Amino acid sequence: MTSNDVVTRIKGLLDPWVGVGITSLQDVYKGDLLRLFEEVESNGVMIAGDALGDRLEERYPEDMSDQRYISLFKQVRTSWDEWLFFQEHAATP
Repeated sequence: MTSNDVVTRIKGLLDPWVGVGITSLQDVYKGDLLRLFEEVESNGVMIAGDALGDRLEERYPEDMSDQRYISLFKQVRTSWDEWLFFQEHAATP
């Protein structure tokens, strides 16, 4: 798995959520994200939230102009950054 794969997978999760009132903060959908985050970690891929945002904008500029998509992505990015923070600090006593 590469960072490009991560971008593709996140985009794939978000596409069905756009415009139907689903948020990444709902437990059912948050589980989808957490499973992806675990898979990313187990494959040793690390990408910062800012870099993830940059890559999404580069690959999907038409979606990044849609406010519904931007809102969802901000939620995912926050969850991603929280996940990374947890992973970095979990091993620290």
